[in-house]
Amino acid sequence: MAEVGGIEVLDGIEAVRRRPGMYVGGVDDGSGLHHMLWEVVANALDQHLGGHARRRDVVVQGDEARVSDDGRGIPVHQRPDGRTYLETVLTELHAGATADEHFPHVHIAIDRHGIGLAPVCALSESLRADVKRDGIHYRQEFARGRPTGPLTELGTCNDSGTTIQFVPDSDILIGCRCDEALVTERLQEVAFLNPDLTVTFQGTTLAGGDGLGTYCETLLGTRPPIVEDVLRLRGRHKKVDVDVALAWAQEGNGKVRSYVSQGLTPDGGSHERGFWEGMRRAFKEVDAGGVLNEVSTRAFRSELSQGLSVVIHAGLYHPEFDSPTKSQLRSPEARSAVAHVVHGGLAVYLMQYHRLRESLLSRFGG
Repeated sequence: MAEVGGIEVLDGIEAVRRRPGMYVGGVDDGSGLHHMLWEVVANALDQHLGGHARRRDVVVQGDEARVSDDGRGIPVHQRPDGRTYLETVLTELHAGATADEHFPHVHIAIDRHGIGLAPVCALSESLRADVKRDGIHYRQEFARGRPTGPLTELGTCNDSGTTIQFVPDSDILIGCRCDEALVTERLQEVAFLNPDLTVTFQGTTLAGGDGLGTYCETLLGTRPPIVEDVLRLRGRHKKVDVDVALAWAQEGNGKVRSYVSQGLTPDGGSHERGFWEGMRRAFKEVDAGGVLNEVSTRAFRSELSQGLSVVIHAGLYHPEFDSPTKSQLRSPEARSAVAHVVHGGLAVYLMQYHRLRESLLSRFGG
């Protein structure tokens, strides 16, 4: 901390500790602690998305949380300033999402901006980083955002990966414990979004099945579907990856879950609008009787929402949101990409599944 012209100037770590709510959210309701955990999980997820990890293990014991992956391991080589990349990632704010050479960073938390690992370290009473890389097992320990000792070599190893183990600072995050049900729910979503990644929590594997198709089946629950198959619509359009799973139950309310680049968007946005645009175009293409010609967009959506379970995921590098909470996607390219994929894929399905087509069109008097 320094004083310039009578104004107190905090360095990055001191700023986080002085105003933790700006970085992780609530410090007394558990949301800040969960955000810290999501950031460590997201860092491990990056390794998988970059093609370097196939496993992530999360364990919570009392106040302590541990996240492990089998990726390449955070780099430990020395920077020009004498510090290792590992120390930089854990102690320097805004070091850059790719400072440790991983895939462009994703943020699975939905309530705040992605913060990286340094604020997690700053708000931890203790943090230990174990890195296995290039045949060597390394370890460095930190307390409240500062290294407590140098990087050490613990010996040789035959595997690779990173384990971050931290205890939140009880002087700042008062009386907070991880909600195991909440953590399980979020990690299960991650497993569905990444079915080729093994995700465990408390030693139990959270199966991803075939991905969004299995996720859609869980939303359907025990309600009988109109047709047995969950419809999968996947493709890439103008650099946006689209994955959609949907099914109609014979009765009940609709359930919509949408994500962008692994993050939940509870208020929907452009990718959901693209889904409905693609739906309408697909149905009009197979509407031989013209029953939809006089149906408004609102009425179309209202009728087809009944019994519908759908999961939408749009993957893009630079998503734009309506606010810092990231609850609603604004990116126009997501809208056009989802509409394109849904239109093309659903029209084919509707031609194939006569029962589904006629059942749904009959809702409009066709």
